[in-house]
Amino acid sequence: DSTPQGNTPMMKNYTITGMSSNEGAATIKNAVSQARGVQNVTIYNDGHMTVEGEDFGDADINEAVTEAGYALEPK
Repeated sequence: DSTPQGNTPMMKNYTITGMSSNEGAATIKNAVSQARGVQNVTIYNDGHMTVEGEDFGDADINEAVTEAGYALEPK
């Protein structure tokens, strides 16, 4: 059995504030893709972002978005 134990596939939605361009979306996507456990990032034109992966936390995503120069809307 080659399936790693303890990894739970998950998908979370976030809203990015202050994003107004495709360039910003690319910067954010690149940063969030580097976060631990993230496997796929989709950013929509309205500022919504869907993150898929295993065992990532809101703090990981928030830190990546902040490093990219943007902010997450509080839930």
